[in-house]
Amino acid sequence: MRKSKHLINLPVISLQEGQRIGKVKGLVVDPSRKSVAALILEEKGLFKEQKFIPFSNVHSVGENAVTVERGAIVQKGATLPEIVKYYKDKIDVIGSRIVMENGTIIGQVNEYFIEIQDGKIAGLEISTGIINDLMEGKAYLNSDFIRTLGKHVTVCTDDSKNNLIKNDDGMQESVRSFASKAGQTWSFTLEKSRRLSSAIGRPFKGKFKRLNNTSATIDEKAEAEPDLEITTITEEPELKKED
Repeated sequence: MRKSKHLINLPVISLQEGQRIGKVKGLVVDPSRKSVAALILEEKGLFKEQKFIPFSNVHSVGENAVTVERGAIVQKGATLPEIVKYYKDKIDVIGSRIVMENGTIIGQVNEYFIEIQDGKIAGLEISTGIINDLMEGKAYLNSDFIRTLGKHVTVCTDDSKNNLIKNDDGMQESVRSFASKAGQTWSFTLEKSRRLSSAIGRPFKGKFKRLNNTSATIDEKAEAEPDLEITTITEEPELKKED
């Protein structure tokens, strides 16, 4: 699996001829199949017809180059009407708003991931929107929850919000689990405050205000403390001296 940006500017190498036949300029997305239909090759010279490599003809996508069996698989747009149609539609997945079926915007596509074997879009990297409300960093949404890849908007199912995966410094956690822990920690904080105020003989009547950033209240290492024992020391009053 590769990020889409990884493919841009990679050289294309023909295995049969052992030659560099071009450089990847962009990707053509097939919205109906939720996949990359073709690679767009960088044009050379003026008035050159745009050329493509159907993704089905890609041999491999490596760290440093894209390989194909032979240079002849590079085709002009005139021979690939379906791919040219997608090319002209300009389905730019990156930067599109993500809207659930119920009309709630959950963020914006920051990047998408491609399965190298068949060009399928495996998932989306999301930032802003509800992500900033629930967690810091970015989140991943599996393609199973994507309904439509549109020209301006990506539509996902209503249960997408509960199936986002937090992705921060290698740590992955679902938003559902994240929110559950946030609620548990908040309840623990309130209970701890009530027990403390009870122990010192003053009823807890104050109200806490949640932080806008829920992640700021998270302390995964928090453990319930034993009840506090308060020892009261009473000083004896001074005795008056008799005349």
